[in-house]
Amino acid sequence: MISEKNGQSLIGILLTIAIGALVLVLGAEIIQTSLKASEASRQKNIAYQLAQEAFEATKTIAQEDWHLIYDATVSQEYYLDNSTGKWELSTNVANKTFTFGKDTFSRWIVFSNVSRDADGEIEAVYNASHDDPSTRKVAVNITLNDVQKINWNYYLTRWENVTPNQSSWGGTSGTEGPVTSFGSDYSSKADVNPSAGGIKLETE
Repeated sequence: MISEKNGQSLIGILLTIAIGALVLVLGAEIIQTSLKASEASRQKNIAYQLAQEAFEATKTIAQEDWHLIYDATVSQEYYLDNSTGKWELSTNVANKTFTFGKDTFSRWIVFSNVSRDADGEIEAVYNASHDDPSTRKVAVNITLNDVQKINWNYYLTRWENVTPNQSSWGGTSGTEGPVTSFGSDYSSKADVNPSAGGIKLETE
């Protein structure tokens, strides 16, 4: 027959075991939550690093040759490739994905035309008649395991414009801009007498 004292001891042991189990469960949940938060922070940092790298790469490309940015097809996905030692735009889908541990990140860039109003402000809706050939909108997209993580939009501008130096308009017509080099060709002329070394305006 179990005495009252022994019964109380047994209840105490059971309570201790129950409390211990509860502490273990709560501790495991805290550790699991902490690990998930740490993993999410790691993934977020990688995504932002990929976006920042894209920003620096496109800025470098624009500074080296603006036409590589301006001539890029609107709304097409572009990727970044530095296999030659410098950043280049690529349409090779092999440059789209990056694997870090068990995570697969994807990165692509989309360009859009930009127009400005009479005050020089960027228009919310693109207007082809107000096209600004010295500005392009860039959208960097980052996904993690096919889930959208970052959509970063910014503008690139051709602020280091090359000063044109053309001394002859004796070439052929039909050359439309923007141009990458200056020779003797031109778009069209009317009441103008081109000559080597200069241009003469004809008066009536």
